[in-house]
Amino acid sequence: MSVSVPLYLRAVVRSLRQSYRQWRRRVLQLDPRRVVVRPLEAADVPVLDRHGEAATDHSYQVEWAAQQAGEVSVLVAWYGRRPMAIGLVHWAGPRQPAVQAQYPGCPEIFRLHVRRRYRSMGLGSRLIEAFEQLARQRGHRQIGLGVTYANPAAFALYQRLGYGEPAPSNFMDEYDVHGPDGSLTHQAHPAHFLVKTL
Repeated sequence: MSVSVPLYLRAVVRSLRQSYRQWRRRVLQLDPRRVVVRPLEAADVPVLDRHGEAATDHSYQVEWAAQQAGEVSVLVAWYGRRPMAIGLVHWAGPRQPAVQAQYPGCPEIFRLHVRRRYRSMGLGSRLIEAFEQLARQRGHRQIGLGVTYANPAAFALYQRLGYGEPAPSNFMDEYDVHGPDGSLTHQAHPAHFLVKTL
C-alpha cells in the first residue's frame, strides 16, 4: 500500500537527498563521472574477495562461475580499482519456488549491496537501471526483486524506481550464510517480491 505524499514534500525530500549526495561526494572526494558500472570480470574476483563485504561464501569465484554459465549477470560499480557496489540478476526467474510459481521466468535482481561508506550516493539506483537495460536487451518485459519487511528504506527506494506488487507476493527469503570460521547459518526473513514492467 502506498501513502500519498504532497508534491511539495516530495520536492523538498528530493532536494535534501541531492544535497546530501553532493556533500557525501565532497567528503569522500569522489567524482561521480568516474564511477563505472560494468560486468564482473575474472580479474575482479581477487579484488572483491579482499573487500568481501557482500560475499556470502567468501569468494566471488562462485558468482564468476555462475555468470560464465549464463545463470546470472553480476554488475559492479567501480571507482578506479575500488569496488563501491555489486548486484546480481538471476535470469531463470525468482529463486524462491513460491515466487517463481507466481512470476515464472521473471528475472530477479538480488544481493544488491552498496559498501557502507558509499551509501546514499545513488549507486543502488544505477545498478538497478543497468540490470533493467540488460533485461530489455534480452527481451524480458518484467524484472523483479525481493525486499524484507525489515528494510523499509530499500522498499521506499524500489517504489520510487517503479517497482510494485501487481499481486500479493509475500514470501520467506531464505539463504545460508557462511561465517569466517566455516560455520553455516540458515537465515529466513519475511519479504515482498516487487515487480516492474519494462
